[in-house]
Amino acid sequence: MKHPQIKDTGIKKFKDLSPEYIKRIELMYGQINIERDFWDGDLKTYFKTCYYNEETKSSSHYVIKIE
Repeated sequence: MKHPQIKDTGIKKFKDLSPEYIKRIELMYGQINIERDFWDGDLKTYFKTCYYNEETKSSSHYVIKIE
């Protein structure tokens, strides 16, 4: 049971998507970082990691709108 104060963010990781869809996205946008890239809940925005700092664990993402 979900805690009532925790909202579903709707974020999807690549493990939640079909292999065919992942392959198509890789053809369009390059190699996917399965651990750090993610989608919004409706699959209209792809957040592709462009920077990751191992020491601080901070990251930056390209925001790619999918039409």
